[in-house]
Amino acid sequence: MIACSILFLEPDTTYEVQLELTDPDGVSSVPTDTVRTRPEATEPEPIQLRYVVPGDGGGTGTIDDPFQGLQAAADAAEPGDRFELAHGEYTGAELTRAGTASAPVQWVAAADAEAVLRETLWVSADHQQVRRLHFAPPDTPEDADDAVGIYTTAHPIHGLVVQRNTFTNARYAVASPQQIWNGDTRLLDRHWSISDIRVEAGDQASCGVHVYMLTASEIAHNRIDRPWNGGDGVSVRFSTNVDIFGNDIRDVDDDGIEPDYCYANMRVWNNRVVRSRYHFLSFQPMLSGPWYVLRNEYVGIAPDDSEPVGQVFKPNVFDRFVVVNNTFITHGRYGQSRADMFFRSYSRNNLWIHIFDG
Repeated sequence: MIACSILFLEPDTTYEVQLELTDPDGVSSVPTDTVRTRPEATEPEPIQLRYVVPGDGGGTGTIDDPFQGLQAAADAAEPGDRFELAHGEYTGAELTRAGTASAPVQWVAAADAEAVLRETLWVSADHQQVRRLHFAPPDTPEDADDAVGIYTTAHPIHGLVVQRNTFTNARYAVASPQQIWNGDTRLLDRHWSISDIRVEAGDQASCGVHVYMLTASEIAHNRIDRPWNGGDGVSVRFSTNVDIFGNDIRDVDDDGIEPDYCYANMRVWNNRVVRSRYHFLSFQPMLSGPWYVLRNEYVGIAPDDSEPVGQVFKPNVFDRFVVVNNTFITHGRYGQSRADMFFRSYSRNNLWIHIFDG
């Protein structure tokens, strides 16, 4: 139960860390260790450039004989390949051939191309990177995939990078299998980066990001609009050591950010949530702390201008947390119920604005 975070460090940098432990009996310890922060997810130079056009199979991946469809390309993938998708509409595929940390498999839209996936991209292998693609169901509802996003098929999947994609009316933009974590750290998904995506939700959409059993990862700088059908902006469950920062989340049918059933070192900072029907952040439950809630902005108006149901925090089960330098604007009858939760917090320099017309 001894857990903490060192915040706002530089990426890919070595630090010497000293932790002083003392107790009333006079026992003390001052261990020192050297650690290195993770690098930012980048778009590396490929070992081999390969080409893909819409189709149902065939091709060798050259510019003169491109792969016909995503599945044909996926079946031939090797570490370090970059697959460039030409303009057009694509059916889904399952990515089963892994890259490596230094040579991931990349799936990107070609320059100035609008590559649209009408079905789900299933990820079953490590070190896949997906960039600049557009995910959207067909215009005919009966032909629509129930997901039409990026879904992993099992735990663990490591090194998934999802950057600068657009998701229109997808049920979930990015999702992983719903599974309760049994405490085995080997099962956790590691080193994910979900960043700079645009979620343009609609009547079929539920959550922007909906992932389970994640660690050592970030969900950052995403714009998520109108996740409906009881959905949340970002939902992360049974996870630990995840950074959720820089996201702009608007018109949410449920909670803005929902780290339900999560463990220590969940860090939520520099996010803006505007118009959520329920809460900014859900503690339902917080399985262990500390969590960090820093420099966020929240405006709690219901998305359809009805009376909002929730408040800033959903404080069902809570442990230790840090809440510093936030601005919270609430419109419900109560600014925050179960406010005794703050006796377990380090709470400083927050601005609470409570507007109630009833």
